Amino acid sequence: MSGNRSEPSRESMLKKIREAASIARRYFPVREPGPRWNIGYQGAGGTDLVQGFGESLRRAGGHFHAAAQLLEVPRILVPILENAGVRRVGISAEPVLEGTLQLARRLHGFGLEVWQASRDSASEFMETKQALFALDAGITGVDALIAETGTIVLAASPQRPRSLSLLPPLYIALARADQIVPDLFDWFGASSPATPPSAFTFITGPSKTGDIELTLVTGVHGPGEVHVIVYLS
Repeated sequence: MSGNRSEPSRESMLKKIREAASIARRYFPVREPGPRWNIGYQGAGGTDLVQGFGESLRRAGGHFHAAAQLLEVPRILVPILENAGVRRVGISAEPVLEGTLQLARRLHGFGLEVWQASRDSASEFMETKQALFALDAGITGVDALIAETGTIVLAASPQRPRSLSLLPPLYIALARADQIVPDLFDWFGASSPATPPSAFTFITGPSKTGDIELTLVTGVHGPGEVHVIVYLS
């Protein structure tokens, strides 16, 4: 009799799994299979990767912003910082922030206290640690964005300390549209650094935990607010 009772239960469970998998599937095969079946990312809003990434990020609890060009980024960035009451902001030392954008100078002009990562790997560790803990917001470039999950991929370096995206309560990532890839398979296939970084960080929306009485809480183990600004050119 026990076997008779368990069989319907098993079939019911398998049916629910099949239905959930069918709903969650966002891949479609293309006509000419490649080395890994050459599956493409379709996304909830079509094949456009920028739109697909934005939708995935929002589902994960993050905030997505699009700019036509790099010089429009401050117009989006400054209101985010103002609305969060940011006084101290940390930025990575990488070309996207230092070159045409001159972000440190612009943020100083808005009356913000700016801490910038050092290009010198021998910078004082304790001094850097104390500065990072005191930040209200962190801003970096990215290595890639994953459209399927709305994930930010960051390689750690002295110019882009891992803590800059993990310690401040507000984190903002800046990326080019061509840095968006369909899924992790595409990123792994294209990413082959000659010298691997000390760590890769994968950020999918704000930090979340449900450890305490199964109540979802954000911002416990990392930023409580995550923004991604993608510029098209």
